[in-house]
Amino acid sequence: MANVKTDSTLREGGWWQPAFLITMGIIFFTPFFRGLFFTGEQMTVLPLMAAAFFCTWMWKLSKNEWGILTDPMDILMLVFSLSYLVSFLLGPASKHLAAVQAAIGILLFMVYWTVSWLACDRARIHRILTVLYATTVAVALVGLGAALGVLEIRDGFVGTRIFTTFQYPNTAAAYLLGGLFLGLHLYSRATVRGRFVLSALQGILFVTFFGTQSRGALLILPVVLLVYGVLVPASRRVPLLALTLWSLFAGWIAYDPLVRAGRDGQTLVAAGWLLLVVALCLGFQFAWTRLERLDLGSRINRKLMTAGLTVVMVIAVSYMVLGFGVIDRVVQYLGTGGEVEAGQTLDREQRSALDLESNSAQERLYWMRESVDNIFLRNPLFGYGGGSWEASYRSFQDYPYASTRIHNSWLEILVDTGLLGFLSFAGVWVMLLWYTWSVWRSKERDDDKSLQASLTAAALALGGHSFLDFNFSLVAFTIWMVTLFGLTRALHRVETGAGYRFVRPKDMKEIRSWLLAGGLLVSLLAGGIGVAYHTSRSEGADAVAALRAENPTAAIRHFERASRFWPYGESVLFDLSSIHLNLGNIEEAQKTVDRLIAASPYYTRAYGNAYRIAWANDDVEGAIEATRTAVDKERWSVSLMEQMAEVHFFSSIVLVQEHDDLERAGEVLEGVRVLPVVIEEMNRQVDVINDTTLLTMSGRHYIDPTPSLLIYAGAAAYLADDPELALTYLEKANEDPDCPEDVYFWLALVYDELWMHEEHNHYFRLMQVSELANPNFSEQSYGFYQNLRV
Repeated sequence: MANVKTDSTLREGGWWQPAFLITMGIIFFTPFFRGLFFTGEQMTVLPLMAAAFFCTWMWKLSKNEWGILTDPMDILMLVFSLSYLVSFLLGPASKHLAAVQAAIGILLFMVYWTVSWLACDRARIHRILTVLYATTVAVALVGLGAALGVLEIRDGFVGTRIFTTFQYPNTAAAYLLGGLFLGLHLYSRATVRGRFVLSALQGILFVTFFGTQSRGALLILPVVLLVYGVLVPASRRVPLLALTLWSLFAGWIAYDPLVRAGRDGQTLVAAGWLLLVVALCLGFQFAWTRLERLDLGSRINRKLMTAGLTVVMVIAVSYMVLGFGVIDRVVQYLGTGGEVEAGQTLDREQRSALDLESNSAQERLYWMRESVDNIFLRNPLFGYGGGSWEASYRSFQDYPYASTRIHNSWLEILVDTGLLGFLSFAGVWVMLLWYTWSVWRSKERDDDKSLQASLTAAALALGGHSFLDFNFSLVAFTIWMVTLFGLTRALHRVETGAGYRFVRPKDMKEIRSWLLAGGLLVSLLAGGIGVAYHTSRSEGADAVAALRAENPTAAIRHFERASRFWPYGESVLFDLSSIHLNLGNIEEAQKTVDRLIAASPYYTRAYGNAYRIAWANDDVEGAIEATRTAVDKERWSVSLMEQMAEVHFFSSIVLVQEHDDLERAGEVLEGVRVLPVVIEEMNRQVDVINDTTLLTMSGRHYIDPTPSLLIYAGAAAYLADDPELALTYLEKANEDPDCPEDVYFWLALVYDELWMHEEHNHYFRLMQVSELANPNFSEQSYGFYQNLRV
C-alpha cells in the first residue's frame, strides 16, 4: 500500500458537521463553566472532546485520508501531552492531581489535532476564528453585565475589578487581549457594515480588558502590539493600527468611571459610560469610512501615517504601563521644582505596572525560585507530576503563604513534566513562530499574512501573560490557546498542500477496519477517563448519603466502588479508612491508608489516621513517626504541630509505663519541649527574609504556638525537671481566652514543684471543679504525674 495524493484538500462530509459542532461548542461554552478550573467540569468536557476526535477521524477515513502525526508541531504537541502521563507513571507528588493533569493533556492534544483538521480550508479557518472571537465578546459582555449589575454571576465583579466568567481577572485580561487581535483580522476583511459592528465590539473588549485592572496584561500589551504591527501586511497596517489606537483610547477613558459606578450600584451611569465607548468607536468608523472615500492614502504617505500612529500608540501605551498616575507624578515633580507633598504615596492605581518592588511581584518571584530549587531539581528530566507544586509546596516553603499555583504557567510545566514536557511545549511555540515567518516573508496573499499576524499576536498575548500567572490552570483558556496552534497548523497545510496521507480507495478498504478500531479505542480510553471520574464522584456521593443515614456498611461499599473507578481519590480513601477505623477494622484501615499515602504522600490528613491505627496496634513508634512526617509535609502548620505534641507526649508516657524505656521517653519529650523554640526560630527566619529581600512580612506570615501546644510543651518541660520553663509556657497559654482548662492541672503541678503553695491551691481547686478536655489530666492521675520525671 502506498500513500497517494488523490486530492489537494479535504472537504466537508457527513462526519465533519458533528465534529465541528461539538468542538465549537466546547470552545464557546467552556469559559462560562468557571473557565474549567475545577476537575468536575474538566472531566465532563473530556468525553465530549473524545467524541469530536472520533468523528473527525471517521470523516478523514471517509475521504481516504489517514494522516495522524504529519508535522513536527503535531509530534511536539503529542509529546507535551504525554509528558504528563510519563511523570504520573514515574511517581508524582500526588497521583490524583497528576492523573487529572494527564487527562487534561490528552484533552488539549485532541482539541489541537481536531481543530487542525477541521480547518480544512481558509473558509473553515475563518469560521473557527469567528467562533473564537465571538467567545471573547461573550465573555466581555458577561463581565460588563456583572459590573453594571444586570447579571448575577459568582465572583464576576468584585470591588472595582471585572473578573467575568473566569472568576480570575488576570486570566480574563489575557483572554480578552487575545480576542482583540483576532478581531482586527476579522475587521480587515469585513464589509462596511461589518466594520461598524466590529469597531464597537473592539471598544467593548478594550473597556472590559482595562476593567480587569491586570498589571501583567498591561505589560504584555505593548509587546504584542509591537509584534502585531510588524507582522500585519503594510496594505492593512494603517486602518488596523488606527482602530486599535482609538478603541484603546475609548476603553481607557471609560473603564474607571464605569467600574466605580458599578461598584456603587449606579447602573445607569455605568451603562452611560459603556454607551460612550460604543459611540466613540462608531464615530471613529464613520469618520474613517469618510476619509477612505476621500482617498486619504494617496494624499498622505502611508509610511508617514504609520509612523505617526506608532508614535501616538507608544505614548499612549507608555502612559498606561508606566503610568497609572506615575507620569502624572513626574509632571507634578517637574512643575514644582522638584518638590512633592510630604507623605504622598502611590496607591494601586498610581503604581507602575513595571513596579517589581511590590510585594505581589516579589512573592511570585520568590515562589518561582522555590519551585525550581525544591521541585524541578528533584527530577529535572521528567518532572514531579501534574499538580506537583500544589501537592508539595507546604513541605518546603520558607515562610507561611497559601498559593496552590506558582503564578507562572510555564514554570509549572517545567516542574510538573521536567525538560521533556517543557522543551516540547517550547518547541510548539518555535513551530508557531517558524510558520509565522514563512507566511510573513511570502510575497502573496495579504489575507494569509493578516490572519497569521492575528493568530500569532493572540497566542503571544495568552502565552506571554502566562509567564506572570497561572492561566493554564483554567483549561478553557488553554483550550483557546491550543486552538490557535491548530489553526496555524491548518493554515500551513492549506498553503503548502503538505501533510496529507491519502490512499487509494481499494487500499483503504484493506485497512479501514484497523484504523477505525484504533481511533475508536483511543476515543473510548480518553472518554472513559472522564466517565470513570464522574462515576467515582457519584459513588462517593452515595457513600456520604449512606453515612448520613447511619449505614456504614453501605458507605464502605460505595466508597470501595468509587476507589475502583478512580483509585487515587484522596478524600475517598481517607473517608474509607476513617470508617474502617471507627468500626474497628484495623487491618482494612491500614491497607487503605497505605494506598492513600502511596498515592499522595503530601496529603497530611492521611497521617492522622496512620497514627490512630498505630495507637490501635500498640505501635508507639509508628504513631510518633506518623505525626512527625505530617509536620515535615506541612512545616508551617501549627495544628499539625499541636497534634504531634499531643501524640509524642502520650507516647512518652506509654514508653515509661509499658516499656520502662525512660531514655527513649526523654528523647520524645525533648521534641515536644522545644517546639515553642522551634517556632521562634522559624519566625526569625521570616524576619531574615523581611530584612534581606524586598518582601514585606505581615502578621499573617508568622505563626504562634496554640494554647494546647504550649500546655504539652510545658508538661514536657515539667517532666524534664525544668519547672521554670514549664511555668513560662503554661502562663502564656493561660493568657489565651480559648485555652483548654487542662492548663489548671499542669499549673497546679508546676506551682507545687516551685513551692508556691497559694498558687498551687488556687489552680488545684480550679482543676477539681473544671471539666478538663483530656481525661488523662484528672485528679486521679495527679499523683502519677507528680512523681514522674523523665
